[in-house]
Amino acid sequence: MSFNKFLKERKAQGNMNTLYMILIAAIVAVVLIGVIKPMFKDSVNVAKAQPVAAPTAGTTTK
Repeated sequence: MSFNKFLKERKAQGNMNTLYMILIAAIVAVVLIGVIKPMFKDSVNVAKAQPVAAPTAGTTTK
């Protein structure tokens, strides 16, 4: 069986659709990680810059 005949079969087209979906999912995952990771890094820097409020006299913490 030649490669061209294989690609024309329904079974092969289904396999190609699955391959494309996996490829798209991998690209989306890389893009999301590239966008979300810097957001978390920025939030950590902001949290370090802002001091935590100390309890005032007369208050108790549980």
